[in-house]
Amino acid sequence: METRTCSQIGGDLIPEGSRVVFDWDNTLKVYNKETRTITSRVAKKDLKNWKENRKCELFVISAIHPTRLNLETLLIEVEKLGLTDIFIKETDSAEIYPGKYARKGNVIICGYDKAEVFLDICSRLETSEVRNDNVETDPGQYGTGEDEPDAVHDGLDESVRIDGVDQKRTVLFFDDEEVNISNFSAIVEGSICYLVK
Repeated sequence: METRTCSQIGGDLIPEGSRVVFDWDNTLKVYNKETRTITSRVAKKDLKNWKENRKCELFVISAIHPTRLNLETLLIEVEKLGLTDIFIKETDSAEIYPGKYARKGNVIICGYDKAEVFLDICSRLETSEVRNDNVETDPGQYGTGEDEPDAVHDGLDESVRIDGVDQKRTVLFFDDEEVNISNFSAIVEGSICYLVK
């Protein structure tokens, strides 16, 4: 576990094949009070390069109450910045797990348990990939909370294949709140966490 501070998020911080997790407000999304506009702290071309050429998995995890409306609001902001294709595949559907999290693709909202939710989702993604099970979730399926899948944290794949060679997968976490950094670094083993100022 390692914690660092940064003001800019650049390519030299992002190892090939890593999982990169961004908080949304004040971390990846920056709001300008004077112009009342939002911008991305990281240029789309860099995000696209990390995803396509460096084979990184990119995530947004925001601490917002996990409702359909809040997810839709975040998705509108992601679209406004032109980043939808970075975090969401065309085949991804919205998933709502009341009281736990809501997501579409790699855009996720939850409480302050970002690390636990991240591990749960990665475990689900890997289980799905191993089984070649690309079944889309019916967003209404979990409306009662009774059919929510149990969290699975074991078997998290810590390696990625790059140029035919298995390499250890690094998890990077960027957030502007120290409490989130402390929590993530304590729970996600081997993660490198950056406090963004």
